[in-house]
Amino acid sequence: MSKHPLIYTPNTKALTIRSVKDKVIILLDGKLIATLPWEAAKQLSEAIKVQALLSEEYANADKVALDQAMMVRAGFPFGIANNPEIQRLSAHKAQYDDKARQVPLRGVKGKGIVGTPGLIRGESKDG
Repeated sequence: MSKHPLIYTPNTKALTIRSVKDKVIILLDGKLIATLPWEAAKQLSEAIKVQALLSEEYANADKVALDQAMMVRAGFPFGIANNPEIQRLSAHKAQYDDKARQVPLRGVKGKGIVGTPGLIRGESKDG
């Protein structure tokens, strides 16, 4: 068995995750609740990471909106967040927030947010 992380859930139960050969097992208070092949465990961890990042975006919505508003006012109309609520809040902050308005307008003609730059994973076309 390998070293395993110990995670405490809010109701003080101990969640333990271990690897045993080619399987990942999940224990709650020492009782087995799941046995996963390593591939499924990787997919689960990626899904949890995506959801955690979305939750983080909501938790920091005010800061993200202010950052985006300051970028728009500085002439970089790129979205930091894909969430329409945060984009609306950002547009409002760009117009009315005292902190965002400290950034002078740079004469950008476009008033819309272009979107969040994306990265495409995979092999390059060059080889």
